[in-house]
Amino acid sequence: MSSPSPASTSTPKHFYHSRQYLSSSSTGTDLSRYVQHRPAGANFYSHVTSKGASLLRKMLDSNHEAGQMLEPPRTSVESLLVDPSNIDKWGYVRSDYENEFQMEGFYHGAARLAVGSTWSEPVVSYCEHNEERTIDGTTYLPTEAAFENWCSPSDGVIIAHSNYGPAYQCSERLCRPTPLPHLKHWSDIVFLQYVETATLSNTTIRNLSHVFRRLIRNPETRSVIDRILRDESKEPEMWPGFTLNIDTQPGKAILGTPNGSGVAFLLFEHKRQLGHKYVDRVTIYHEIDPGDYSVWPSVLFYIKDVVPGITAQE
Repeated sequence: MSSPSPASTSTPKHFYHSRQYLSSSSTGTDLSRYVQHRPAGANFYSHVTSKGASLLRKMLDSNHEAGQMLEPPRTSVESLLVDPSNIDKWGYVRSDYENEFQMEGFYHGAARLAVGSTWSEPVVSYCEHNEERTIDGTTYLPTEAAFENWCSPSDGVIIAHSNYGPAYQCSERLCRPTPLPHLKHWSDIVFLQYVETATLSNTTIRNLSHVFRRLIRNPETRSVIDRILRDESKEPEMWPGFTLNIDTQPGKAILGTPNGSGVAFLLFEHKRQLGHKYVDRVTIYHEIDPGDYSVWPSVLFYIKDVVPGITAQE
């Protein structure tokens, strides 16, 4: 089974926007601002499902076994960017940016219901790629990438709020600083942010249990979500939404999307640091962005420790 590459944020030609506005009378919640994508076609849906199955296997396998699935095979699947000093090294600048307006409703809403009423308010971790660096004779130009994640290591929670990586930013600005910094994937950045937050509070990072991907804009992920809604005869709804086991076809399809694969990479590339963990199930729900009252899908990934006897169902 070939190893999937880190998810790209680019949009293939086979995605088309269908600006179809919906409402959810069954839940009593106004979702009239939800912009529905055309559901993913059969070929792409099959692709992300297969990719999700491969990612699930990498999470369940040992570090060495997962490394052997890569192209070319490696003795270890572990990321080479596990020290928080890499944030500065690759030209990212931290900011004290506080998104209190966005956090307030979420902290007292879906997150509290999912995680529990006693969980701690997360710390906003924000950095931008806006400084040039020359490393080993190669110059890396700033890309204006920006990563905002909310971390609560004491509760084992990561909330991915707004993340635009170097490749995406360059494609949007129609320029391509080459080469891109080695530190460019959400899975590496959020791990370093999580470590830094845990270090400040003297908290372990090995109890990670919930990863939220909020207000998803990525068209590939949204097309898969809308395909699942159609296939499962579901309507977009607010929390609690509906939950899928990861070993089901739609569960694997979500895992194989750009937003899902980032969570898988976070887990299987950091087994030594986070512990041997995997995505057990996902919850799909929708949220209203308080900034402009638009409606977007969100996905909660439930994380569990791998125990002997768990195997990936192909």
